[in-house]
Amino acid sequence: MSLPSTEQWRPIPGYEGRYEASDRGRIRSLPRPRVPRIRILRTPVDSAGYPTVHLWAGGGKSATHRIHQLVLLAFVGPPPAGTECIRHLDGDHTNGQLINLAYGTNSENVHDRVRHGTHHEAVKTHCPQNHPYDEDNTYRIPSRPNSRYCRTCFNARRDARRAAQRSAGRPVT
Repeated sequence: MSLPSTEQWRPIPGYEGRYEASDRGRIRSLPRPRVPRIRILRTPVDSAGYPTVHLWAGGGKSATHRIHQLVLLAFVGPPPAGTECIRHLDGDHTNGQLINLAYGTNSENVHDRVRHGTHHEAVKTHCPQNHPYDEDNTYRIPSRPNSRYCRTCFNARRDARRAAQRSAGRPVT
């Protein structure tokens, strides 16, 4: 049996001395004149389903931030060049623990969503004409390995195109 690890806290850049983020995805306020004790902040969920927190920077300025952004900023730093988003490695965007987060590209993020089964196209079992996406009826273009097409619909479009070419007296391609 392993001992429970201790939670690590780091200051949030831009809010040093006011707020800290933990490696477990929690945010706490530090003692100040108007806030006399350490307090773990509540994290309401925004319209996209991400936990957020409202932070005050002083001077009457405040902002709402997503938890996963603050955790990575505090522990890893600003995003490296070439990264566009924050990836949730387990597919659960409510899990803001450091171990679950990584900077990445949009392409990596989409690959993660396909792998987790949360991508809106990956969860479809049938094409719009209700043909099944199974191994025999799914066509993939080698240059686009993440895309898939219904073989029945693909063949029907090809046959219709060829018939139209024949009736117009053009060579069939």
